[in-house]
Amino acid sequence: MVFALCAALAGRAAGTADAPCAFDIPATAAETALRQFAAQSGLEVLFASEAAAGVTTNAVRGRMAPSLAIARLLAGTPLTAALGARSGVWRIVRQPDPNGRAAAPPGTSPSPRSPVETDTPMKSKNPLRLLGAWLAVALTPAPSGHAADGVPTGSIEGRVVNAASGAYVERARLTVEGTTLETFTDEGGNYRFSGVPAGSARVAAFYTGLARQTAAVSVAPGQTAQLNLTLGARPGEAGTVQLDAFVVATSKEMSASALAINEQRFAPNIKNVLSTDEFGFVAEGNAADFLKFLPGITVEDAGGNARSVSINGVPSANVPITVGGFSLASAGVGDTNTGRSVAMDMVSINNLSRIEVEYSPTPESMGDALAGTVNMVPRSAFERARPVLNASAFLIMRSGEHDFKKTPGPRLAPSRKVDPGFDFSYVAPVSKRFGFTLSGGSATNFSPEPMTQTVWRGASAATGGNFPATTPDRPYLTGFTYRDGTKVTTRNSLGATVDFKVSRYDQVSLGYQFSYFHLYASNQVLAFTLNRVLPGDFSVQSTRSAPGQGVLQMSNLVRDRHHRTHTPTVVWRHSGPVWKGDVGLGYSTSTNRNRDIDKGLFFSTTGARRNLTIAFDGMQDVRPDRITVTDAATGAVVDPYAITGKTLDAANAIQNNTADVRRTAYGNLARDFYGRIPLRLKTGFHVRQAVRDNRNRNSAWTFLGADGNAATAESAAPFFDPVYSARRGVFGLPPIQGIGNAVVWQHYVANPAQFSLNANNDYRSVVSSSKRAEETISGAYLRGDVHFFSRRLRLVGGLRAEQTNIEAEGPLTDPARNFQTNAAGQRVPIVPNTNSFEYSRLTFIERGTRAEKEYLRLFPSLNASFNLRDNLVARAAIYRSVGRPDFNQYAGGVTLPDPESIPSPASRIIVSNVGIKAWSADTINVRLEYYFAGVGQLSLNAFRRDFTNFFGGTRAAATPAFLALYDLDPDLYGKFDVETQYNVPGTVRMEGSSLNYKQALAFLPAWARGFQVFGNVSTQRRTGATVGNSGFNFFPRSGSWGLSFTRERFSVRGNWNYRSARQGAAVTGAGLPADNFTWIPRRVTLDAQAEYTFAKRYAVFASMRNLTAEPEETRIYNALTPAPARFRNQIDFGSLWTIGVKGTF
Repeated sequence: MVFALCAALAGRAAGTADAPCAFDIPATAAETALRQFAAQSGLEVLFASEAAAGVTTNAVRGRMAPSLAIARLLAGTPLTAALGARSGVWRIVRQPDPNGRAAAPPGTSPSPRSPVETDTPMKSKNPLRLLGAWLAVALTPAPSGHAADGVPTGSIEGRVVNAASGAYVERARLTVEGTTLETFTDEGGNYRFSGVPAGSARVAAFYTGLARQTAAVSVAPGQTAQLNLTLGARPGEAGTVQLDAFVVATSKEMSASALAINEQRFAPNIKNVLSTDEFGFVAEGNAADFLKFLPGITVEDAGGNARSVSINGVPSANVPITVGGFSLASAGVGDTNTGRSVAMDMVSINNLSRIEVEYSPTPESMGDALAGTVNMVPRSAFERARPVLNASAFLIMRSGEHDFKKTPGPRLAPSRKVDPGFDFSYVAPVSKRFGFTLSGGSATNFSPEPMTQTVWRGASAATGGNFPATTPDRPYLTGFTYRDGTKVTTRNSLGATVDFKVSRYDQVSLGYQFSYFHLYASNQVLAFTLNRVLPGDFSVQSTRSAPGQGVLQMSNLVRDRHHRTHTPTVVWRHSGPVWKGDVGLGYSTSTNRNRDIDKGLFFSTTGARRNLTIAFDGMQDVRPDRITVTDAATGAVVDPYAITGKTLDAANAIQNNTADVRRTAYGNLARDFYGRIPLRLKTGFHVRQAVRDNRNRNSAWTFLGADGNAATAESAAPFFDPVYSARRGVFGLPPIQGIGNAVVWQHYVANPAQFSLNANNDYRSVVSSSKRAEETISGAYLRGDVHFFSRRLRLVGGLRAEQTNIEAEGPLTDPARNFQTNAAGQRVPIVPNTNSFEYSRLTFIERGTRAEKEYLRLFPSLNASFNLRDNLVARAAIYRSVGRPDFNQYAGGVTLPDPESIPSPASRIIVSNVGIKAWSADTINVRLEYYFAGVGQLSLNAFRRDFTNFFGGTRAAATPAFLALYDLDPDLYGKFDVETQYNVPGTVRMEGSSLNYKQALAFLPAWARGFQVFGNVSTQRRTGATVGNSGFNFFPRSGSWGLSFTRERFSVRGNWNYRSARQGAAVTGAGLPADNFTWIPRRVTLDAQAEYTFAKRYAVFASMRNLTAEPEETRIYNALTPAPARFRNQIDFGSLWTIGVKGTF
């Protein structure tokens, strides 16, 4: 309120400060003359009596502007005048003498204190206005680096453009030589200096990869000078730039690298930036696939696609993902998804300008940025000086199957395996005040997904009972499964922004992002299972089941998934000479729906053949060398791949409906205070709301057959799928003759009596998955930026406070609802059968549990950067953050015991602990950055992060406070133990380091120029007594490297990504050694691209992701496990090929 009052009063004063007045002031003592000037101009004048002593001013007569009058009045004297731009108050100071001492009036001694001790107002004013003016003067930034000099000031503004690309330059650094003034261009290349000393000024502009430019401009008092700069132009070419006939790819890639390096170089915190043009074409436009080349980043794959992001080993659920600073909704991809991970493969990179990864927060950053955040920045209309359209059309195929003709899989009818796609982006700066962008794309991609899996007793599975004990060096194979899987995915995206400058200092931006992801997958699976093995019938190289104890199990799983995300946003930006601020509103909604029976097919069908004897002999890399199957009754050899002899057992439908909504509102206000120590203060608020709503159904039917008896189930042969079964075999095995899920559904529709639905399980699946959680986080912060040593040292720190409020609903199991009191006063059950549908309806209540929680957390942070040299920057950061739990922690529901029962292990309260604390982390992060001349950087980073409050399971006595979280009566339930989670005492420390190098090799001879290289390596480790409760699945070592070569008409590049072996969870059980773990093996993938420009605007290109078709594998072993038995499973997605043509217009 005080700030607003001061601004209003100062604005009123400034508005009339220079209106012409009549002056009649004789040559006289300065103090008298200044009083007369104040009276005749109607303006306030502030000065120290000591400063005016002994000074005689000039005569001033006539009608003129006050600024001219006071300049004539003080000409030739040691006094100077400065007008407060906001307050309208003239401040008079005495200039120091050339020897640096304050000039003192005759007969006085220099004061050891400031020469200005007492300011005397020269005109009587309203006290409130006077107070406001004084405060406004105090709050008004000094007009230059030497505020006390009192030199009249003006402003400089303009735009900076890149001569080579025609794009406006964002984040170019501009300084006024001889002052501490510094600013950066905005997304439209605009900049503005206020408080520039009047007279001739020299403005220096710098941007990574472009030559530094300095230009002179004349600044008049109280006026704004225009100065537009063109970086990269030769002297004398600051106007229109004529581009070459061919703008070679190296220019685009170097500009992209320069943007990324420049953003990092002048950032207030530790961050990395990637321009979306930096690594060339990204297959399918998958945003997650783009991030895997950054240091400290590992991308988690799902279904052969990069999906979620981990920063420095922190789980992806604790990495906030935003679009333009707004929370991005993600309904996930699981059947009962309540996690926080954002599926980034649902976002198209085609709609983005760049992606920013912050490794240390500022006070604006979210408190749950446990190790950092990822922000995807949409395109802006003002980032270009003129309209530009980029478009491409292409074909996508997989290395394993690239038939142009229609072949089986995955749909009901044969389909093509080579699919067309396109994308485009159009940036249209219509005028200086209005512009828009439009981008979109569509890509359809077929993918084979053959999978194989083994079960080794004594290695990946326990022994005992039907499976004889063995030693760790002598496990034996009892299960082998393989899958002929196929899928087709379609990604459609649309992005648009509208930018409108409503005034000189204000801009409104409207944005909209849409993505649609559709997956259709079909998986024919055949499993060989040995249910019993006799002693002596096994070794590492062979296993034989007991007679009749082998089973062939077949299944077909079909998934039809639809995922939609809508994200509209609006942002108002104010960039005035004094105040700068943003206000933003965003709404993001995401839905994930799985469909089957409403599309005319079951999700899954299963069949089997039993009473077999199965033998495995030999072991190749991923499967047994020979599999022999015989009928136990007849001894006849059985063809395991044929549908003949198998029965249809069951069918299943899964209807998943998950919705995620994210609402974001933020606002901030900042002001710069220039002086010998430049300071910026910024304050703001941030409100985020997340709503996750799950409603799923899992319906299971048992096939009874025509006689209505499941025990005499009929053959699966009538349900044979002739289309899919015509596919080629995988892993060197024959094709599987499988069941057609659509055929079974059609039979069900015609003969529903031949199928039995388990109504109880159906109902319980609905209730158990029906969950809703609403989380509102209200934050406020104060940030300060201060510079020392001529801006070489920068400190950015502050405090953020977040209030979290949670409301959740989940299932309730309450056996007491099944009891009533009869006429005799006896407590009797309503439904005696506790396994019945009627019992479940009484005791299992949909969203019957309601939970609430609120807590306040403070997040201090400090970032420091010091320019050891102009191109050598040392950074350090210290901050606190949290990792919030899964939404299921609040919406997981409650299972109650019968309050009349006796407490026991089978009679206790089972509940997710709503009162559990979020993970907490204290981090220290340091980095040393060296910037090469031109485009290039070398950086070394290290961090230490101490985690507390990890989650663990426990069983403890119920307390009244704990029961109150769920509104439970302590008199009824206080006697029961509670099985729940708690915060594990102790600290887990994670430490890591990374080395990052990137450079355009412009120093090479002309014949060898065009090379760009990059490389990075990251290491991390964790220590602590509670490591097992951390839930981390990080890679101890990871890295990326790449090389590109560009000439005028062609370019080629190769990018490698490396992940070391990763230890997973321990595999325990009878007969298994203590050091038995799941392992993800070391993996190196190569992405390659080539491009040829055959005309001024057109080029052909080819892109190959995972060129060497490295599969995804899992292994389980200990030190004694023999090599064949270490294998657990493998999925081979092949290599993705994209070939197309693109153009720029």
